[in-house]
Amino acid sequence: MSWHGNDEEARALQVWPLDEHNVATLDAVRPRGWADPPPAVEYDLIAIGAGAGGLVSAKQSGRRGARSAMISEHLAGGDCLNVGCVPSKALLRCARAIKEVRRAAEFGVVISGPPPAVDFGAIMSRMRRLRAAIAPADAHSASAAAGVDVFQGRGRFTGPNTVEVNGTTLRFKKAVIATGGRASVPDVPGLEAAPYVTNATLYNLTALPERLVVLGCGTIALEMAQAFAAFGSQVAWLGLGLGLGLGLGLATVTVTVTLTLILTVTVTLTVTVTVTLTLTLTLTLTLTLTLTLTLP
Repeated sequence: MSWHGNDEEARALQVWPLDEHNVATLDAVRPRGWADPPPAVEYDLIAIGAGAGGLVSAKQSGRRGARSAMISEHLAGGDCLNVGCVPSKALLRCARAIKEVRRAAEFGVVISGPPPAVDFGAIMSRMRRLRAAIAPADAHSASAAAGVDVFQGRGRFTGPNTVEVNGTTLRFKKAVIATGGRASVPDVPGLEAAPYVTNATLYNLTALPERLVVLGCGTIALEMAQAFAAFGSQVAWLGLGLGLGLGLGLATVTVTVTLTLILTVTVTLTVTVTVTLTLTLTLTLTLTLTLTLTLP
């Protein structure tokens, strides 16, 4: 059963557009009509979650002769394949190419005619194509081939050594909880009415945002702020908790860092054979560093 034509179900999983590339990805990492295998009497290891942690735990156990199972509720491959490493690096590669083209004259490459244009739709289509090409490595079928019993559904612990999925109880000796996480949406007034995305939906965009505000200072936030600035968006980055705002490619930013160093030195002097004098010196040093960054 293919995902082709099942747009509403795909959107419920936060995957769109349902083009040939996303269909191929979903067919691999969340196949419709997947049949759970007959459960073993007892598993040496059960991984709950099919992201990097769950996949590695279950597959490596199975390859080494253990009886292992994996419970996948959402998309196998987790953040890395679907909404993290793979799509972000695909976009960064395009951003790098754009920057190199804009600097072509510096390297003696003459580009005649009108300035090169950025085709955002083609960038995102390339990303989806690459993700679909990598997806089979994390597919349920690949895990099963490695000796893993794959159950597609939501796992629920029912005892110290039992977990239930799709009405079936599985017994285990060890369990790995690798359920991952999701973006925390901050309580910002007006945000609910704004057309915001998280890392789970960013890679579904089909039109380049004219303006983009990135909240957060993690890896994906910083990478995508730079990438979308290269694509042509007017980007502002807000590092929550740092009090730092950055308009990428648009502004000069001054960062002030204050460091306080407390140094304690203990000196022991022997005055006579029977008298010892100890002196303790505490030195407090405050260093203020001002760094000005001008981004092209």
